[in-house]
Amino acid sequence: MNDYCWIYITRDPQAGNKLQVAMAIDLPQLLRESSGREVIYYRQFNTTLDAIAHKLLLMNVENETLYYIIRQMNPAMQDLRKDFDTLTLYNI
Repeated sequence: MNDYCWIYITRDPQAGNKLQVAMAIDLPQLLRESSGREVIYYRQFNTTLDAIAHKLLLMNVENETLYYIIRQMNPAMQDLRKDFDTLTLYNI
């Protein structure tokens, strides 16, 4: 059984670029319904357990390591919300 969970990191430019690690079941839908923070990292997992493990890892590494992980996916540290404009959970 696949759960399809997402881990994502947002940045809030209005709060000194504070980062937040979060988890969602349907990230594309969540992003279509909300605005504000910039999404600078995301990753999809097939199981909830794998997603939780990755989230815990990201939440417990040093900031330098966290930025390294983000830059592996998003070298320009740009807002990735546009990736989800037409994306649905099932056509990834």
